[in-house]
Amino acid sequence: MPNEQDENLELDEQNEEGADVNEVEEKPKPKLTPEQIEGIERRQLTKLMKKFGVEAPKPKTETPEVENKKSGFDYGELAYLTSKNVPDEDHDWILEGLDTTGKELKDLLKSEWVQKELKERQTARMADAAVPTGTKRSQGGSMSESTVEYWVAADKQPPESKPLAFRKKVLEARQKRVVDDNKFAKNSIVAPGYPL
Repeated sequence: MPNEQDENLELDEQNEEGADVNEVEEKPKPKLTPEQIEGIERRQLTKLMKKFGVEAPKPKTETPEVENKKSGFDYGELAYLTSKNVPDEDHDWILEGLDTTGKELKDLLKSEWVQKELKERQTARMADAAVPTGTKRSQGGSMSESTVEYWVAADKQPPESKPLAFRKKVLEARQKRVVDDNKFAKNSIVAPGYPL
């Protein structure tokens, strides 16, 4: 028996010295990525939590809920709106309707309330375009004191509280009106030689 123990000791010594017995080269361990390290740590954490009876919190979803709001129409939808004679001024209103109702563009344009609203909007735009600009009617029946036309029509000079540049414009407009009104002499010339 003493021989067996001596042999075991010799084998152990040879292994420690790196002798021929069972030569095994140890390969270097591959480096772990941060994701792999995190996974290992999570597994260790869950094992410890199970061991101590602690409940694991449910992980939060990292993808927030994205609302289905559109920022604009694509070319296909713009072509569809053009084919349905929807003017550019109403595109924003239609886009809001799509966001609030959640309907498709085709279904939204088929609904009666949308068609009625589009007609009302078109009528209102036509009425606004029909009113002439620069007249009393376009300004609601009265001109504002901040316009040159008001002071020329009143044939008065604005008070000194108004800016100097504005008062100069009013004065020039009043002078031009006087010159334009009096293009012809007050006494007509009947024949040469008559006194004026």
